Amino acid sequence: MQQRVGGMTPQAELARQCLELSENLPDKSCPGVKEWKSLHLAAWNGNTKLAKQLLQQGEAIDSRDGLGWTPLHCAATNGHLSTVKLLIQRGALLSCQDNSGCTPLHHAACNGHTHLSELLLQRGANPSATNNGGLTPLHLAAANGHTLVTQLLLKQNLDPCVGDNNQWSPLHWATVSNHFHIIELLKEHGVPLDLEASGNLVPLHIAAETGRMEALGYLLDNTTDVNVKDQLGSTPLAIAAGNGNLEVVRLLLEKNAEIDEQDKHGRTALHRAAGAGHLHIVKLLVQSGACPNQRDSLKLTPVQRAAMYGHGGVSAYLQDTGGL
Repeated sequence: MQQRVGGMTPQAELARQCLELSENLPDKSCPGVKEWKSLHLAAWNGNTKLAKQLLQQGEAIDSRDGLGWTPLHCAATNGHLSTVKLLIQRGALLSCQDNSGCTPLHHAACNGHTHLSELLLQRGANPSATNNGGLTPLHLAAANGHTLVTQLLLKQNLDPCVGDNNQWSPLHWATVSNHFHIIELLKEHGVPLDLEASGNLVPLHIAAETGRMEALGYLLDNTTDVNVKDQLGSTPLAIAAGNGNLEVVRLLLEKNAEIDEQDKHGRTALHRAAGAGHLHIVKLLVQSGACPNQRDSLKLTPVQRAAMYGHGGVSAYLQDTGGL
């Protein structure tokens, strides 16, 4: 005869607890969540006691949902240390990758769970594991600004300059996310601030393109070449001018960016701004001494670029200031 708990059998009590947990799911429209087993629910919510009971009842410890998540992925994502300890003790695979190629350490690092990341590393998790995009846990920690996890991973004898599938390093990801404190930390560990990714992109190009002012300011204060060029010969100033970012353009000019530097197509920052119709940038560049009659590889001046793309106001302004 089965022992009853509050008038319920143990199996019914477990079902009731799991039902309660299912009301606290992150997003029920997520395809993975729809396939969660009871152990996934317990792990996601950090209910170690329930997880232990479910394992005793025979729940598969490495069962996967529609996204390839195991219960260990769920517990690691939310930082449930005691649940992770239980799952590891019961034989959960540390190296198990979900459908995106992420291990539990990727999930812990991405979400800033320092103590849990340390536990996973102590138990043998691979700090250099890559997901389908070539991202390591260090990339994810840097991209999300998690200083302590980044410090922890940098102590693991791994390459801090490692690139993902686009050769973006943790430094590039920290830059695009505007985490200048991570940039500084990586620099202290020997990562050069002019490290190139695919297309000869350095962090300064990324900061200028995305308008990440804190990262840009730090890089400009610590980078020697403000006129560094990417694969197409574009400087940070030309990129910012083409994007219409007045604040970035002004700062780059203050840092002595070469105003008439040409790319591989002969275009200057003024060509880029004029062709994109950014009158406020055009005015600043002209007032700062940009040549209005520089010709690109197609023999076009900034005036002609503006006219070609239908930016009459820009074209008129440049003509008024001596442009041809």
